[in-house]
Amino acid sequence: MSDIQLYLDDPAQPTVTHPMEYLWGWIKVPDSSGEFDVRIRGERPQFARIRRRELNPSLHVGFLVFVDMLELAERGKASAQESLVVEFFLDGELIASLPMNILASASDPLPRLLEDRRTKRAFIESNARRPLNRLEGCRAPSALPDDWSIDPRMSAKTDAISAHHYGPSIYEFLNTLPPDAMILEAGAGFRRNPVPNVINMEIYDYPSTDILCIGQDLPFRDDSFDAVLSIAVLEHVDDPFLCAQEIMRVLKPGGKLYCSIPFLQAEHGYPSHYFNCTRFGMRRLFADLQLDQQFMELSNQPIFTLHQILGLYAHGLRDHPQIRERFLKMTVEELIREAPVDRWLRNEDIITALDPEDGWKIAWGTTAVFSKPSSLQIAAA
Repeated sequence: MSDIQLYLDDPAQPTVTHPMEYLWGWIKVPDSSGEFDVRIRGERPQFARIRRRELNPSLHVGFLVFVDMLELAERGKASAQESLVVEFFLDGELIASLPMNILASASDPLPRLLEDRRTKRAFIESNARRPLNRLEGCRAPSALPDDWSIDPRMSAKTDAISAHHYGPSIYEFLNTLPPDAMILEAGAGFRRNPVPNVINMEIYDYPSTDILCIGQDLPFRDDSFDAVLSIAVLEHVDDPFLCAQEIMRVLKPGGKLYCSIPFLQAEHGYPSHYFNCTRFGMRRLFADLQLDQQFMELSNQPIFTLHQILGLYAHGLRDHPQIRERFLKMTVEELIREAPVDRWLRNEDIITALDPEDGWKIAWGTTAVFSKPSSLQIAAA
Protein backbone atom coordinates (compact mmCIF):
# COMPACT_ATOMS: atom_id res chain seq x y z
CA MET A 1 0.00 0.00 0.00
CA SER A 2 1.53 3.29 -1.09
CA ASP A 3 1.17 6.90 0.05
CA ILE A 4 1.12 5.97 3.74
CA GLN A 5 1.91 8.72 6.25
CA LEU A 6 2.18 8.13 10.01
CA TYR A 7 1.99 10.97 12.54
CA LEU A 8 2.74 10.61 16.25
CA ASP A 9 1.13 13.30 18.43
CA ASP A 10 2.10 11.94 21.86
CA PRO A 11 4.81 11.37 22.88
CA ALA A 12 6.55 14.05 20.84
CA GLN A 13 9.44 11.70 20.05
CA PRO A 14 9.20 7.94 19.29
CA THR A 15 10.74 6.99 22.63
CA VAL A 16 9.61 4.62 25.40
CA THR A 17 10.50 6.61 28.51
CA HIS A 18 8.40 4.77 31.11
CA PRO A 19 7.70 1.09 31.76
CA MET A 20 4.19 1.76 30.45
CA GLU A 21 3.67 4.25 27.63
CA TYR A 22 0.84 5.17 25.32
CA LEU A 23 1.06 6.31 21.71
CA TRP A 24 -1.52 8.71 20.30
CA GLY A 25 -1.45 9.48 16.59
CA TRP A 26 -2.91 8.77 13.18
CA ILE A 27 -2.11 7.23 9.83
CA LYS A 28 -3.10 8.63 6.43
CA VAL A 29 -4.02 5.92 3.92
CA PRO A 30 -5.74 5.89 0.50
CA ASP A 31 -8.63 3.90 1.99
CA SER A 32 -9.13 3.44 5.75
CA SER A 33 -11.87 0.84 5.49
CA GLY A 34 -10.92 -2.57 6.80
CA GLU A 35 -9.77 -4.24 9.98
CA PHE A 36 -7.04 -2.37 11.89
CA ASP A 37 -4.48 -4.30 13.91
CA VAL A 38 -1.24 -3.62 15.83
CA ARG A 39 1.71 -5.82 16.79
CA ILE A 40 4.76 -5.29 19.01
CA ARG A 41 7.40 -8.04 18.80
CA GLY A 42 4.75 -10.36 17.46
CA GLU A 43 2.34 -9.63 20.34
CA ARG A 44 -0.95 -7.72 20.13
CA PRO A 45 -0.84 -4.83 22.64
CA GLN A 46 -3.81 -3.04 24.09
CA PHE A 47 -4.95 -0.56 21.45
CA ALA A 48 -7.97 1.22 20.05
CA ARG A 49 -8.87 2.62 16.68
CA ILE A 50 -9.88 6.21 17.42
CA ARG A 51 -12.18 8.34 15.31
CA ARG A 52 -10.89 11.90 15.58
CA ARG A 53 -13.12 14.80 14.64
CA GLU A 54 -10.34 16.70 12.89
CA LEU A 55 -9.58 13.80 10.52
CA ASN A 56 -11.36 12.43 7.48
CA PRO A 57 -12.55 8.96 8.59
CA SER A 58 -12.30 7.59 5.05
CA LEU A 59 -8.62 8.53 4.71
CA HIS A 60 -7.26 8.49 8.27
CA VAL A 61 -6.91 5.90 11.01
CA GLY A 62 -6.56 7.41 14.48
CA PHE A 63 -4.90 5.14 17.02
CA LEU A 64 -4.23 4.72 20.72
CA VAL A 65 -1.58 2.07 21.43
CA PHE A 66 -0.16 1.06 24.81
CA VAL A 67 3.48 -0.02 24.92
CA ASP A 68 3.49 -2.16 28.06
CA MET A 69 7.06 -3.19 28.79
CA LEU A 70 5.89 -5.09 31.88
CA GLU A 71 3.51 -7.24 29.83
CA LEU A 72 6.23 -7.88 27.26
CA ALA A 73 8.58 -8.92 30.07
CA GLU A 74 5.99 -11.36 31.47
CA ARG A 75 5.62 -12.89 28.01
CA GLY A 76 9.40 -13.13 27.56
CA LYS A 77 9.34 -10.51 24.80
CA ALA A 78 11.28 -7.79 26.65
CA SER A 79 15.02 -8.17 26.20
CA ALA A 80 18.14 -6.08 26.46
CA GLN A 81 17.38 -4.52 23.10
CA GLU A 82 17.36 -0.73 23.09
CA SER A 83 14.54 -0.43 20.55
CA LEU A 84 11.32 -2.01 19.40
CA VAL A 85 9.04 -1.58 16.40
CA VAL A 86 5.30 -0.97 16.54
CA GLU A 87 3.67 -2.44 13.41
CA PHE A 88 0.31 -1.33 12.03
CA PHE A 89 -1.84 -3.55 9.79
CA LEU A 90 -4.96 -2.97 7.71
CA ASP A 91 -6.78 -6.11 6.53
CA GLY A 92 -3.69 -8.13 7.40
CA GLU A 93 -1.32 -5.98 5.31
CA LEU A 94 1.51 -4.10 7.01
CA ILE A 95 0.83 -0.41 6.36
CA ALA A 96 3.26 1.37 8.72
CA SER A 97 6.09 0.71 11.16
CA LEU A 98 7.11 2.93 14.04
CA PRO A 99 10.60 2.29 15.51
CA MET A 100 10.73 3.25 19.19
CA ASN A 101 13.87 3.82 21.26
CA ILE A 102 13.77 2.29 24.74
CA LEU A 103 15.39 4.34 27.50
CA ALA A 104 16.90 2.76 30.59
CA SER A 105 14.14 4.43 32.65
CA ALA A 106 11.67 2.12 30.88
CA SER A 107 13.62 -1.15 31.04
CA ASP A 108 15.64 -1.01 34.29
CA PRO A 109 12.61 -1.05 36.66
CA LEU A 110 11.04 -4.14 35.04
CA PRO A 111 12.34 -6.81 37.50
CA ARG A 112 11.14 -4.74 40.46
CA LEU A 113 7.78 -3.99 38.84
CA LEU A 114 7.21 -7.67 38.06
CA GLU A 115 7.73 -8.53 41.73
CA ASP A 116 5.50 -5.61 42.75
CA ARG A 117 2.74 -6.90 40.46
CA ARG A 118 2.87 -10.34 42.08
CA THR A 119 2.68 -8.74 45.54
CA LYS A 120 -0.31 -6.61 44.54
CA ARG A 121 -2.15 -9.59 43.05
CA ALA A 122 -1.65 -11.58 46.26
CA PHE A 123 -2.88 -8.65 48.37
CA ILE A 124 -6.00 -8.22 46.24
CA GLU A 125 -6.85 -11.91 46.43
CA SER A 126 -6.38 -12.08 50.21
CA ASN A 127 -8.36 -8.89 50.92
CA ALA A 128 -11.23 -9.27 48.46
CA ARG A 129 -14.58 -9.58 50.20
CA ARG A 130 -16.19 -11.43 47.30
CA PRO A 131 -15.04 -13.48 44.29
CA LEU A 132 -13.53 -11.49 41.42
CA ASN A 133 -14.26 -12.03 37.73
CA ARG A 134 -12.20 -12.17 34.56
CA LEU A 135 -13.71 -10.17 31.72
CA GLU A 136 -12.97 -11.04 28.11
CA GLY A 137 -10.37 -8.69 26.67
CA CYS A 138 -9.26 -7.43 30.10
CA ARG A 139 -6.09 -8.29 32.01
CA ALA A 140 -7.01 -6.98 35.48
CA PRO A 141 -9.47 -8.89 37.72
CA SER A 142 -12.91 -7.30 37.84
CA ALA A 143 -15.47 -6.44 40.48
CA LEU A 144 -17.51 -4.24 38.15
CA PRO A 145 -21.30 -4.53 38.59
CA ASP A 146 -23.10 -6.88 36.22
CA ASP A 147 -25.16 -3.97 34.90
CA TRP A 148 -22.16 -1.65 34.44
CA SER A 149 -22.65 0.18 31.13
CA ILE A 150 -19.09 1.41 30.43
CA ASP A 151 -16.91 -1.06 28.53
CA PRO A 152 -13.60 -1.36 30.43
CA ARG A 153 -11.63 -2.73 27.47
CA MET A 154 -9.09 -0.40 25.89
CA SER A 155 -10.25 -1.50 22.44
CA ALA A 156 -13.61 0.16 23.18
CA LYS A 157 -12.28 3.37 24.71
CA THR A 158 -13.43 6.59 23.03
CA ASP A 159 -12.95 9.32 25.66
CA ALA A 160 -9.77 10.94 26.90
CA ILE A 161 -6.89 9.16 28.64
CA SER A 162 -6.35 10.15 32.25
CA ALA A 163 -2.59 9.94 32.69
CA HIS A 164 -1.27 12.44 35.22
CA HIS A 165 1.92 12.34 37.25
CA TYR A 166 2.01 12.57 41.03
CA GLY A 167 2.89 16.06 42.26
CA PRO A 168 5.35 16.82 45.08
CA SER A 169 2.67 16.92 47.79
CA ILE A 170 1.52 13.39 46.90
CA TYR A 171 5.05 12.01 47.18
CA GLU A 172 5.46 13.88 50.46
CA PHE A 173 2.27 12.20 51.70
CA LEU A 174 3.45 8.75 50.54
CA ASN A 175 6.81 9.28 52.26
CA THR A 176 5.06 9.79 55.61
CA LEU A 177 3.66 6.25 55.46
CA PRO A 178 5.45 3.12 56.73
CA PRO A 179 7.54 1.31 54.09
CA ASP A 180 5.22 -1.71 54.20
CA ALA A 181 2.01 0.35 53.91
CA MET A 182 -0.53 -0.76 51.31
CA ILE A 183 -2.32 2.10 49.56
CA LEU A 184 -5.41 2.18 47.37
CA GLU A 185 -5.63 4.75 44.61
CA ALA A 186 -9.38 4.96 44.04
CA GLY A 187 -9.49 6.02 40.39
CA ALA A 188 -5.86 5.96 39.33
CA GLY A 189 -6.12 6.56 35.61
CA PHE A 190 -3.11 5.33 33.63
CA ARG A 191 0.15 5.26 35.58
CA ARG A 192 3.23 5.14 33.34
CA ASN A 193 5.46 4.13 36.24
CA PRO A 194 3.36 2.41 38.94
CA VAL A 195 4.29 2.92 42.60
CA PRO A 196 5.26 -0.42 44.25
CA ASN A 197 2.73 -0.46 47.11
CA VAL A 198 -0.18 1.40 45.47
CA ILE A 199 -3.13 -0.70 44.23
CA ASN A 200 -4.39 1.09 41.11
CA MET A 201 -8.19 0.85 40.94
CA GLU A 202 -9.94 1.89 37.72
CA ILE A 203 -13.02 1.37 35.54
CA TYR A 204 -10.72 1.01 32.50
CA ASP A 205 -8.27 -1.82 31.93
CA TYR A 206 -5.18 0.34 31.51
CA PRO A 207 -1.90 -1.62 31.59
CA SER A 208 -1.31 -0.20 35.08
CA THR A 209 -4.77 -1.12 36.42
CA ASP A 210 -4.59 -3.67 39.26
CA ILE A 211 -8.36 -4.13 39.72
CA LEU A 212 -11.49 -3.08 37.85
CA CYS A 213 -14.21 -1.74 40.15
CA ILE A 214 -16.23 1.35 41.02
CA GLY A 215 -15.81 3.65 44.01
CA GLN A 216 -19.42 3.18 45.08
CA ASP A 217 -18.74 -0.51 45.84
CA LEU A 218 -15.13 -1.27 46.68
CA PRO A 219 -14.51 -5.05 46.63
CA PHE A 220 -12.23 -5.02 49.68
CA ARG A 221 -12.79 -6.04 53.28
CA ASP A 222 -13.18 -3.41 56.00
CA ASP A 223 -9.93 -1.91 57.31
CA SER A 224 -7.79 -3.20 54.42
CA PHE A 225 -5.60 -0.21 53.56
CA ASP A 226 -3.12 1.94 55.42
CA ALA A 227 -3.93 4.87 53.12
CA VAL A 228 -6.14 5.89 50.20
CA LEU A 229 -5.46 8.32 47.37
CA SER A 230 -8.43 9.99 45.67
CA ILE A 231 -7.03 12.51 43.19
CA ALA A 232 -9.50 14.47 41.02
CA VAL A 233 -11.92 11.53 40.98
CA LEU A 234 -14.97 12.29 43.12
CA GLU A 235 -16.28 14.89 40.65
CA HIS A 236 -16.66 12.03 38.17
CA VAL A 237 -18.88 9.76 40.29
CA ASP A 238 -22.65 9.96 40.50
CA ASP A 239 -22.71 9.50 44.29
CA PRO A 240 -19.65 11.05 45.97
CA PHE A 241 -21.12 10.52 49.44
CA LEU A 242 -21.38 6.77 48.86
CA CYS A 243 -17.82 6.71 47.49
CA ALA A 244 -16.60 8.61 50.54
CA GLN A 245 -18.28 6.06 52.81
CA GLU A 246 -16.56 3.23 50.94
CA ILE A 247 -13.16 4.94 51.21
CA MET A 248 -13.62 5.38 54.96
CA ARG A 249 -14.76 1.75 55.30
CA VAL A 250 -11.63 0.24 53.73
CA LEU A 251 -9.24 2.51 55.65
CA LYS A 252 -7.60 0.93 58.66
CA PRO A 253 -8.06 2.66 62.03
CA GLY A 254 -5.43 5.40 62.02
CA GLY A 255 -5.21 5.20 58.21
CA LYS A 256 -4.65 8.29 56.07
CA LEU A 257 -6.61 9.75 53.16
CA TYR A 258 -5.17 12.14 50.55
CA CYS A 259 -8.06 13.66 48.61
CA SER A 260 -8.19 16.33 45.92
CA ILE A 261 -11.46 17.53 44.32
CA PRO A 262 -11.93 20.38 41.81
CA PHE A 263 -13.89 23.46 42.83
CA LEU A 264 -13.97 26.13 40.08
CA GLN A 265 -12.89 23.84 37.28
CA ALA A 266 -14.50 23.46 33.87
CA GLU A 267 -16.65 20.48 32.98
CA HIS A 268 -14.56 17.58 31.68
CA GLY A 269 -14.92 13.87 30.96
CA TYR A 270 -13.27 10.61 32.16
CA PRO A 271 -16.04 9.68 31.23
CA SER A 272 -18.54 12.00 32.98
CA HIS A 273 -18.41 15.02 35.31
CA TYR A 274 -21.05 15.43 38.01
CA PHE A 275 -20.05 17.40 41.13
CA ASN A 276 -17.39 19.94 41.99
CA CYS A 277 -16.70 20.67 45.64
CA THR A 278 -15.92 23.57 48.00
CA ARG A 279 -13.47 23.13 50.87
CA PHE A 280 -16.45 22.83 53.20
CA GLY A 281 -18.05 20.24 50.94
CA MET A 282 -14.94 18.06 51.17
CA ARG A 283 -15.05 18.23 54.96
CA ARG A 284 -18.71 17.18 54.84
CA LEU A 285 -17.92 14.20 52.59
CA PHE A 286 -15.41 12.88 55.13
CA ALA A 287 -17.04 14.16 58.31
CA ASP A 288 -16.20 10.90 60.12
CA LEU A 289 -12.46 11.46 59.62
CA GLN A 290 -10.18 13.84 61.47
CA LEU A 291 -9.02 16.76 59.29
CA ASP A 292 -5.23 17.03 59.53
CA GLN A 293 -4.74 19.84 57.01
CA GLN A 294 -6.38 21.46 53.98
CA PHE A 295 -4.44 23.40 51.39
CA MET A 296 -4.21 24.49 47.75
CA GLU A 297 -1.55 22.74 45.72
CA LEU A 298 0.35 24.90 43.26
CA SER A 299 -1.68 23.37 40.42
CA ASN A 300 -4.93 24.36 42.16
CA GLN A 301 -4.18 28.07 42.53
CA PRO A 302 -6.89 30.48 41.26
CA ILE A 303 -4.76 31.63 38.32
CA PHE A 304 -5.43 28.24 36.70
CA THR A 305 -9.18 28.89 37.00
CA LEU A 306 -8.82 32.20 35.16
CA HIS A 307 -6.58 30.65 32.51
CA GLN A 308 -8.95 27.77 31.82
CA ILE A 309 -12.17 29.78 31.74
CA LEU A 310 -10.82 32.53 29.49
CA GLY A 311 -9.15 29.99 27.22
CA LEU A 312 -12.35 27.97 26.86
CA TYR A 313 -14.37 31.11 26.19
CA ALA A 314 -11.99 32.13 23.40
CA HIS A 315 -12.14 28.59 21.99
CA GLY A 316 -15.92 28.75 22.03
CA LEU A 317 -15.80 31.75 19.69
CA ARG A 318 -13.63 29.95 17.11
CA ASP A 319 -16.38 29.99 14.46
CA HIS A 320 -16.59 33.79 14.71
CA PRO A 321 -13.00 35.04 14.27
CA GLN A 322 -13.79 38.75 14.39
CA ILE A 323 -15.76 38.44 17.63
CA ARG A 324 -13.06 36.17 19.05
CA GLU A 325 -10.37 38.72 18.21
CA ARG A 326 -12.40 41.45 19.91
CA PHE A 327 -12.77 39.30 23.01
CA LEU A 328 -9.03 38.50 23.12
CA LYS A 329 -8.16 42.19 23.01
CA MET A 330 -10.24 42.99 26.08
CA THR A 331 -8.10 43.76 29.13
CA VAL A 332 -8.66 42.33 32.59
CA GLU A 333 -9.69 45.82 33.67
CA GLU A 334 -12.31 45.93 30.93
CA LEU A 335 -13.66 42.52 31.91
CA ILE A 336 -14.19 43.39 35.57
CA ARG A 337 -14.90 47.14 35.41
CA GLU A 338 -18.68 46.85 35.04
CA ALA A 339 -21.32 44.38 36.11
CA PRO A 340 -21.54 41.62 33.47
CA VAL A 341 -25.21 42.26 32.74
CA ASP A 342 -24.47 45.90 31.80
CA ARG A 343 -21.45 44.96 29.67
CA TRP A 344 -23.12 42.16 27.75
CA LEU A 345 -26.21 44.22 26.94
CA ARG A 346 -23.89 46.28 24.75
CA ASN A 347 -21.92 43.28 23.44
CA GLU A 348 -24.64 40.72 22.90
CA ASP A 349 -22.80 38.94 20.09
CA ILE A 350 -20.02 37.93 22.50
CA ILE A 351 -22.70 35.95 24.34
CA THR A 352 -24.73 34.55 21.47
CA ALA A 353 -21.72 33.57 19.32
CA LEU A 354 -20.31 31.22 21.97
CA ASP A 355 -20.51 27.56 21.04
CA PRO A 356 -23.20 26.09 23.35
CA GLU A 357 -21.16 22.98 24.24
CA ASP A 358 -18.18 25.11 25.25
CA GLY A 359 -20.55 27.34 27.20
CA TRP A 360 -21.80 24.42 29.28
CA LYS A 361 -18.23 23.64 30.39
CA ILE A 362 -17.82 27.02 32.13
CA ALA A 363 -21.42 28.08 32.80
CA TRP A 364 -22.13 30.23 35.88
CA GLY A 365 -24.93 27.80 36.74
CA THR A 366 -27.45 25.35 35.35
CA THR A 367 -31.25 25.36 35.48
CA ALA A 368 -33.62 22.51 34.71
CA VAL A 369 -37.31 21.65 34.77
CA PHE A 370 -38.26 18.04 35.53
CA SER A 371 -41.46 16.01 35.36
CA LYS A 372 -42.25 12.99 37.49
CA PRO A 373 -43.59 10.11 35.38
CA SER A 374 -47.00 8.97 36.56
CA SER A 375 -45.75 5.41 37.08
CA LEU A 376 -42.64 6.33 39.09
CA GLN A 377 -42.62 5.54 42.80
CA ILE A 378 -39.98 7.33 44.91
CA ALA A 379 -39.23 5.69 48.23
CA ALA A 380 -38.97 7.83 51.36
CA ALA A 381 -35.46 8.41 52.65
